[in-house]
Amino acid sequence: MRTNSKRHAQLRAVMAFPAVSVALAISATLALTPLSPTQSMALAASSAPTETTAPAAGAAALPTTSPSPASIAKATPGPALPPAPPPPPASTEAIPGPTIAAPLPTLTTGPSSGGAVVVPNETLAPTGRTGVNYLLSPLVVVEPTPATADSPTPATADSAVIPPDAVSYALAVPSLDAPTIVPNIHGPYSMGTDKCQICHRSHSAKAPNLTTQSNRQSALCYSCHDGLGANTNVKEQFSDPLVPANNDATRMYYRHDTVAATATTAHISAGKNEFGGVSNRHSECGDCHNPHLANAAVTTTTPTGVEISGRLAGMSGVSVVNSITPGAAPTYTFLDGKTTATSITREYQLCFKCHSGFTTLSSNGSFGPSRYRLDKGIEFNPNNPSYHPVEAPGKNTTPAMTASLAGGTTWKLTVNSTIRCVNCHASSTKAPVTPALNQPPPNGDLPMHTSRNPGILLAKYRNRVLMGPDEAYNAGNFALCYMCHSKTPFESSDTTATNFSEHELHVSKMDDGRRGSEGTPDIDTIGGGRGNALCAECHFRQHSTSFAIPGQTIPGSRLVSFSTNVGGARTWTKGETRSGSCTLTCHGQNHDEPSRYNYGP
Repeated sequence: MRTNSKRHAQLRAVMAFPAVSVALAISATLALTPLSPTQSMALAASSAPTETTAPAAGAAALPTTSPSPASIAKATPGPALPPAPPPPPASTEAIPGPTIAAPLPTLTTGPSSGGAVVVPNETLAPTGRTGVNYLLSPLVVVEPTPATADSPTPATADSAVIPPDAVSYALAVPSLDAPTIVPNIHGPYSMGTDKCQICHRSHSAKAPNLTTQSNRQSALCYSCHDGLGANTNVKEQFSDPLVPANNDATRMYYRHDTVAATATTAHISAGKNEFGGVSNRHSECGDCHNPHLANAAVTTTTPTGVEISGRLAGMSGVSVVNSITPGAAPTYTFLDGKTTATSITREYQLCFKCHSGFTTLSSNGSFGPSRYRLDKGIEFNPNNPSYHPVEAPGKNTTPAMTASLAGGTTWKLTVNSTIRCVNCHASSTKAPVTPALNQPPPNGDLPMHTSRNPGILLAKYRNRVLMGPDEAYNAGNFALCYMCHSKTPFESSDTTATNFSEHELHVSKMDDGRRGSEGTPDIDTIGGGRGNALCAECHFRQHSTSFAIPGQTIPGSRLVSFSTNVGGARTWTKGETRSGSCTLTCHGQNHDEPSRYNYGP
């Protein structure tokens, strides 16, 4: 009898394993599905261990813990399992345990008085977003209801359910839990929220920081910013077939590439000083955006530069203390973005993280001057003689400049305005097609992700390929300039909106013997160009005159500095009361003696 009792106990233990395996499989499936705090508490209660009596003498050892009756009553029950078959007859021979096939589940699609309920976790998503699709696994539970004459039969093992691989749900506002209500889907959230599941997984993460997508940051961002979820379709900008690829060989750039992490371009953290003093030129979403704080707030213009928009909230960057000496480097200070006091407050501070002497800029030795990488911290120093007004208003406050800015097609600026880097460098899809119908707000969303124009410019600006001898003036070549400045002086003899009376002559009427023979179209070649002039031939450094090409005699004001193709003495003297003179060789003509023009003071 002792032998038979021992054998019966062993058989019961063997027969229990298939049922335990099914239960573990279901538990594992549910564990991979994010739970809300309430659901997590119920699941924890249902698995709380309780003491049991010791097994009978001679019986095989069984688990010493089991769910308590109280926890079973409160917790949501899982799928029912088939009853175990009766033990086989006693035998002294080994009998293999039976194979138990798990029942095929069926899935019901909505709440009911009984049966299965699919609970979309996305109903706990933040406010302000509806119709956003996240491909997440929903929580599937079985809710039995006491049977009555009018109610359906309670769920059985045949109606048990399992979660599908992926189900799409829209975000719903009414089910927000009060502690984590925020006006922005990115946060910030309390530590008790389950909103983190939109981007993070505890047990099934696919990348560092427990994110749900691949190691390339953009893959995670595109799960919302793809035109189906968030209002901003960033993926479309990077997949635009009309945006060329970057060309390092010619330094023609059309995009801030969202590169995959490598040993030399890995994104560590926005709060880490990963650019200071090194040539670590990479671009990932996290280099410009803090996903936990980004929001849709617009910018504010101040006399010391444009404040950041909400899209750059909580970001690291570089602040400057400018030198009083024109053309001298500022003192750079890294802002780690970890607190409000150490986060950027001006948009240009983000750009300086990569485009200033704070980092190690690439060598310019093998490139022409039009392709140089220059220190933007030096260029925008308000102590320079002239500059575009990024850190402070400009120095040209003449009535002609006032009239010029008033005639801009897009941005309505004044001589006291400061501007954003993105007023020039932004996605070409934001450029106005017809100003009255498609006018981008100057303080609104102007992403500099990609552009169809080189230099990631908002609108077209021709500055490297010179005009041919028979090529007519085209306002489209200078569309970027005309967004801020009146084009009237370039197309007519009206000079009220310029301090230089010869603009029209130079850009549109270089004919009737004023042109020489065909020359090279390269602006970096001395003597190049035999046609109408480009803005860039006289305003070569658009940011400021701090890096004028050596060999020029210029006062540095009015953003006047000459390009490489301009030969001769290359001098310009600003006179008094709208007069001045220059000595140079340009557009096939020699100005051997100082040529006097009606140039402003």
